[in-house]
Amino acid sequence: MKYIFKYLKTLVFHIFYGKVREVISVKKNANIKTTKIILQKKFSYNIFEIKNAILYNGQINDCAIISEKKLINEASYQYRLKNKFYVINGPSSKNIVLKIGTPSIRKNIPGSILSTLSGGAGKHNYFHWLFDVLPRLAILENAKNIASPDYYLMPSLQHAYQRETLKKLNISFSKLLDGKKNKHIFCNKLFVVNHPYVLNNDPTKSILNIPSWIVKWLQIKLKPLKQSKKKYPQNIFIDRSDSSSTKTRYIVNDNDVKSTLISIGFKIIVLSNLTFEEQVRTFQNARVVVGLHGAGFANIIFSRVGTKIIELQSPDAGDLYKNLAKTCKLNYKKISVQSEDQKLIHQHGNIFIDTKRLKKIIFSK
Repeated sequence: MKYIFKYLKTLVFHIFYGKVREVISVKKNANIKTTKIILQKKFSYNIFEIKNAILYNGQINDCAIISEKKLINEASYQYRLKNKFYVINGPSSKNIVLKIGTPSIRKNIPGSILSTLSGGAGKHNYFHWLFDVLPRLAILENAKNIASPDYYLMPSLQHAYQRETLKKLNISFSKLLDGKKNKHIFCNKLFVVNHPYVLNNDPTKSILNIPSWIVKWLQIKLKPLKQSKKKYPQNIFIDRSDSSSTKTRYIVNDNDVKSTLISIGFKIIVLSNLTFEEQVRTFQNARVVVGLHGAGFANIIFSRVGTKIIELQSPDAGDLYKNLAKTCKLNYKKISVQSEDQKLIHQHGNIFIDTKRLKKIIFSK
């Protein structure tokens, strides 16, 4: 019955909106204008300005940008697995709309819209919100000949940090569109920009080297404007007990690690219990930060130069935060331990931390 319902739904919307049968390049459509932006003298981005555009948001892996019932190749994305492990932007011929159309009620939104959609992670992951989503606003800011859009289509507005960061960027809530609620839209003008750091279709490699312009822009735009009289701890441990990946990435002897750190003056911090500004201030004031590899380490960009960062990770977690710490001139250390479950790959893994080794690193220079 479920498959029959899906088929009938697709058929009805095909009749109502027509089928998307063809993929075209931006160069072959008079409704599309491309503006090139170069940042840090070496990172080149395209801003696609599309008249009378249709956007269909597949929510997780696909986003289709459509003009005259044709899928626009360079402006759309369709993330697929490569070799069963690595995600890449697949060929436009694999975009979901070519198979099922646009099976959702279309909303007509007069005016211009900037799409910041970036795939599934931008909806719920703190790191990807900061580094995949928000920098698209910076790219558009650098186009001096393009006026600010009437609306901003965001992957989600469900999390407090999403709303708080956008408020810090002085974007009125009345101009924000939630991508989870606006799956299929038509607008007079749509702006789409390239991914801020995945420029060669190799996300696994690209994420290890975030461009420094992104870091500097976030630091400037999101720093607190006023001094705080509140006292913040100098030594913190990032507690990931609130994470959705606690079953696939955790410290086996987590309680022992916490007890050891508390005994030497550390404060255990659950970042989701803090406002965005409190997170920034916490990292601004910390002198030593310890934690298991995860999105919370994105906050190290707000740390003072020389702050000691100690990342606990499995060997497959990579050098993302090591390189980010280097960009920010932080004192980075890590404890890399093979996962006790060999089936868990990439950044996942249940690891045992030698607390004596951890203390030695903390007290070392």
